[in-house]
Amino acid sequence: MGKAWSRGAASRLGNAVVAVSLLVLVLVSFPRIHQEPLARVQQAWSEIKEMSAPSLPQAQVINSSVGARLYMWRMAFKEIREAPLLGHGSKARIAWIHRLGESSGSDAIKSLDHLHSDLLTTVFDHGLLGLLSYLSLGVALAWIALRSKLYDARLRWSVAGVLWMHLSSGLTNTNFGHNYYGVMLALSLALAWMLSTDETKEA
Repeated sequence: MGKAWSRGAASRLGNAVVAVSLLVLVLVSFPRIHQEPLARVQQAWSEIKEMSAPSLPQAQVINSSVGARLYMWRMAFKEIREAPLLGHGSKARIAWIHRLGESSGSDAIKSLDHLHSDLLTTVFDHGLLGLLSYLSLGVALAWIALRSKLYDARLRWSVAGVLWMHLSSGLTNTNFGHNYYGVMLALSLALAWMLSTDETKEA
């Protein structure tokens, strides 16, 4: 028993060393993998600080990526209250965004067709009923991840990871505005299911 445990521990340690070495090799060989996300976070932070600077004109503040998002979201809440149940529709949303960009003098807003948020875009277009439809996917993924008696750990953690990615990225981006998002979401879930155990597939 002790020898078997030692071999298992050594195997896990070896796998961890190989994984860390590969990760370091990838990061060193392709520095843009971590440099570009870091640069975007730094840019977003500087734009957030600019928004609190009273000396800058509003037109300049809301012309940045972060400023345009926050301004659109604030104004969209007011518009959503006028049709909370069924929404305004996608054509009305596009026209409203363009009018908002014209009235605010923001080229960043005028260039957009969506609200940079899956949740807000769905509520604006389809109201609370559309939001329930959008959230049903997340509820289904959470149900699968929490059914510990039926599904194995690999499937639970994989589905939980997909759910976290889906909910977090949808806060500041309109994922379903792109065809590839639905395809990659379906492929990720299919791979998670195929890599699960045979007992899980039967269940």
